[in-house]
Amino acid sequence: MSITGPALATLNALSPYQRSFIRSLPKAELHAHLNGLIPIALLQDLAQEHHPSTSSPPSDLSNKAIQKGIDRY
Repeated sequence: MSITGPALATLNALSPYQRSFIRSLPKAELHAHLNGLIPIALLQDLAQEHHPSTSSPPSDLSNKAIQKGIDRY
């Protein structure tokens, strides 16, 4: 991996100790899509569970409606 531009300038501004500290930190995945990872039935359960009780439940929690919402993003 090649670091260039402002990221390289920032990296070069760090002390060896700071670089070592950053390298020692655990890494985490910062971006992951959930499409297809969560079963639709679980999405339906979560929607029912987290829908505010002060209003009516969502009118359409069908597989087709959920897939349409996923495809929109």
